[in-house]
Amino acid sequence: MGTCGAANLRWHVCPPPPCGACGAPETPLSSGPAAAPAAPPAPEGANISLNLADLAGNRITEITPVTDGLIRVAVKAPNGNPLPQEVVTAEVSIGRLVPESGTALTDETGEALYIVKADGVDGAGTLTASMTYDDVASSGSINFSVTT
Repeated sequence: MGTCGAANLRWHVCPPPPCGACGAPETPLSSGPAAAPAAPPAPEGANISLNLADLAGNRITEITPVTDGLIRVAVKAPNGNPLPQEVVTAEVSIGRLVPESGTALTDETGEALYIVKADGVDGAGTLTASMTYDDVASSGSINFSVTT
């Protein structure tokens, strides 16, 4: 609503234009500055989950000279869809990683595979897998032990 002046200089509140009482154009009342547009949502990184199994697919937590560890790294977009053809980088704190480069490409289901072998040193360790999706770094890890 605004205000408009009548010929006898009396002021009254008028409905939206045109003012039915005097025909004068409405003078809008200020409602303050306009609200800024909402910022776009910040990009989210990938979801990375890891699973450790023996070569037959049985879940394990210990790697030995006769039992290599098969690590499946599942990579998904924030909406839950698998991310195929993405480069994943992995590193281990104990044991020997195959491929030695530490890099693997995800398949059509969004999985990258690594093998961890015992290397003669006993102890507990971690495999950490990481990648960048939508310019956001993401990582996941799994703990295991090595006995020789």
